[in-house]
Amino acid sequence: MIRPAQPAMLDRKTADHMDFLVAKPARRASEHYINETIIPMLCHKAEIPASGVRGNITSHITSHRAAPPSPPSSTTPRSR
Repeated sequence: MIRPAQPAMLDRKTADHMDFLVAKPARRASEHYINETIIPMLCHKAEIPASGVRGNITSHITSHRAAPPSPPSSTTPRSR
């Protein structure tokens, strides 16, 4: 089954319209549903624990872990 196209939805944090990975037809999935159902199911399927030394894996934690690293500082070596 192919996922049906979803309209871009407003991100509450950035106020930009974006595509959400987990959405019901034209509605975002709740954070509770993601944390209590989807993440544990995916962890079980991947055969990894749903919790670690920092506690349960949540959408908040995964967004920080999945974020690209910060760019290096803008300091450059000086020419002599």
